[in-house]
Amino acid sequence: INNGTNTTIYGGGNNADVDTTTVNVNGGTNTTVYGGGNEADAETTTVTITGGTITTVYGGGNDGEVGETTLTINGGQIQTAFGGGNHAEVEETNVTLSNGTVGTIYGGGNQADATTTNVDLTGGTATTVFGGGNQAGSDETNIICEGSTITTSVFGGSNQTGTVIESNIEVDSGTIPSVYGGNNAGGNTTTTNIEIVNGTITNLFGGGEQANSTTSYIIIQNGNITNVYGGGNRATLITTHVTVNNGDIDNLFGAGNQASATTTNVTSNGGTIDNIYGGGNQAGATTTNVTLNGGTIINSFGGSNVSGNVGTSYVTTSTTTSPTVTNIYGGNNQGGTTRNNKCYNK
Repeated sequence: INNGTNTTIYGGGNNADVDTTTVNVNGGTNTTVYGGGNEADAETTTVTITGGTITTVYGGGNDGEVGETTLTINGGQIQTAFGGGNHAEVEETNVTLSNGTVGTIYGGGNQADATTTNVDLTGGTATTVFGGGNQAGSDETNIICEGSTITTSVFGGSNQTGTVIESNIEVDSGTIPSVYGGNNAGGNTTTTNIEIVNGTITNLFGGGEQANSTTSYIIIQNGNITNVYGGGNRATLITTHVTVNNGDIDNLFGAGNQASATTTNVTSNGGTIDNIYGGGNQAGATTTNVTLNGGTIINSFGGSNVSGNVGTSYVTTSTTTSPTVTNIYGGNNQGGTTRNNKCYNK
């Protein structure tokens, strides 16, 4: 497609299955582009966009399953991009943004699940990125941020609904306002994994925005982060794990911003951290575990910050590696209560 005004483009057939499809969009004004067909299956689909404007593009089809999709965005202006299909399931999706401008990117589909999704952000600009789908889930989602400009948020999970069993996010570079390991408004994520190699992030959540998760793992190798939450924003988590090896962090919370966690685990091995809280910002936890092995830390609290109740807090400081800590508190900071405080030197 080089020019013209086009309403709907299908790479596949209409009620007729195909093995392989290829769609190239170089220009024009296009409403909807499908790599697959309409009520037709396909083994593999490839969609490459270098120019033009598109309202919605799908790597998959409208109503028809696809084995593997590849959606590559090298230019153009797109409102919404799905690695998966509309009402069509996909086994594996591959989405790459290297140039151009996209409103929302979904690794998965609109209202159909994708087994495995892969999103690689190397350049260009996107407002919001989801590893999962809009109203759809996925067994495994993978997002790598290595150069694209993200103006709002990256979610490892889905948007409105959908179950994601495992989400994986790796941030190698770039500036991102918010990163969530879990879902946005609904559904749930079982296990979230986030690794920050470098980059600048304002808010990093192991969980979701409003959608609950079960277990989160955050590993920070380096970078500049304002707030790190092992939990979600307004979404609960059962168990959180946050490990800091290096980097510059203002506030590190084991639980969420406004949502509690059952058990939190925070480990500082290095870096510079202003404040560590075993609990949340305005939320508590049943049990918090803060381990200080290394790094330069101003304040370490076993409990929460503004509010939130903590059952039992454990703060352990290593005498072998000798971190630099100005103040250690077993309890909360401004509000809420911690029933049992236990501080150790080991």
